[in-house]
Amino acid sequence: MPNDSELWSYGALSERPCNIDAVVLVYGEKRVRGMYVPPLMIAQGTRKLQVTAVEIQKAIRTVFRTEVRSTVAPEEFQQAIADYEANMSTRKLMLRLGDLD
Repeated sequence: MPNDSELWSYGALSERPCNIDAVVLVYGEKRVRGMYVPPLMIAQGTRKLQVTAVEIQKAIRTVFRTEVRSTVAPEEFQQAIADYEANMSTRKLMLRLGDLD
């Protein structure tokens, strides 16, 4: 991460701890944020959720961009789930449900 940047953690698909060196944060003036939507809605009200949603929308094509590895048909679903479970931290799989005309 470049100096004066921010890391948003919004998932834990790898199920591994996130180890961050405090020296890197302090001297690089970096920030780490966690985001879990239900507490935002309950404890902080819908206004905080709206502000967070606007921040996410601004970053959706950069910071939060999701890279798709492949698109699978419904008949390939069981194999796709096994593939996804074995590779959760790599690019995602997209299920093709049919024509969207």
